[in-house]
Amino acid sequence: MDYSRTIILLSLLKRQTKENHAQFFELFKEAISKNKNYQTLMKYLQTSNFIGLDGTKLHEQCNLILNKSLTQIDSAQSNITEIRNLIDKVKYELSHTKELMESPSFFERDFNLVDKEDAVTYFEYYKQLAKSIIYNQLINQGVSGIVGLNYSNKMELKELVRNVNQRYAEILLDQENDIYPGSWEIKKVHLTGDNLIVYEGFVLEHKSGNFISLKSSVDLEKYRRISPNFYVARNIDQNPLYFGYGNIIGIEFSDIFSILDSDIMTKIVCNNLYRDLMYLEPIKSILKALGTGNFCISVGNFTEVMNHASLQLSVKERTKQKLCYICGTPLNQIGHCEIDHLSVWKE
Repeated sequence: MDYSRTIILLSLLKRQTKENHAQFFELFKEAISKNKNYQTLMKYLQTSNFIGLDGTKLHEQCNLILNKSLTQIDSAQSNITEIRNLIDKVKYELSHTKELMESPSFFERDFNLVDKEDAVTYFEYYKQLAKSIIYNQLINQGVSGIVGLNYSNKMELKELVRNVNQRYAEILLDQENDIYPGSWEIKKVHLTGDNLIVYEGFVLEHKSGNFISLKSSVDLEKYRRISPNFYVARNIDQNPLYFGYGNIIGIEFSDIFSILDSDIMTKIVCNNLYRDLMYLEPIKSILKALGTGNFCISVGNFTEVMNHASLQLSVKERTKQKLCYICGTPLNQIGHCEIDHLSVWKE
């Protein structure tokens, strides 16, 4: 039922009589509260978040006119007209926000009003977008790619959106023409260390194609993903043992914000890694050895560290099993290797 006519009639009757004003006001308040425009604006106040100074000002205007409309019987028509105008303004602000949030591009325009249910979705979306940008920068640019980025759990939607659309977007777009580390494979091979010790180590091969091409060239069922850009073979005898893209990050994607306020290791120098070395759990091995996941290292450094750990582990195991630590053959009864590794031959 539309109570507009009732409101007009009560307003006219009030002007024509000086009696029973209290009764008129009760009927008038009931008619106003049931008016479609009044209820529409009231619903917008209940289901929307008004943001910033302009949003707060609009919220106050809406509350003021709703309160006035219940008490100013002589101004009923003008008050209802103002309510309609504010409804149109609220609708425009909500539509403007929705258009910005659903835009595929970064934007610098501001917004003052958002639907409460949408606000939860938008906030989570921008948190994930910020995390993705941080992760992307670490993978492609290393620690230098996240300089100047910040995040706080105290951020509200408007501040988060502005931060991502300005600072995060600027850093991301400024790096678009840089040379990225690209895709890579790490294969197991027999190596000879600087001290002539033969051991099973690793060789890094950079791939010319993109990461999608690399993934399509291997049997993914034989690998498992241990991070968004890092795959490990399910079997130690599989080659390549590892493949991936870009730098290697120790921290989980879900915890990536914490890396912004932490010291980040960019090179692993760990002489005791061999004690915790698990070939099929390389990141866990490094985490255990270092006691922190705050590292972002190049795949070259990773290969070097794994080789060093593998060499140490080989020497340790051969010594324990009474094998020659250089070639791995059994030692004789007096603890010597039958192969002479260190002789100098002369013509």
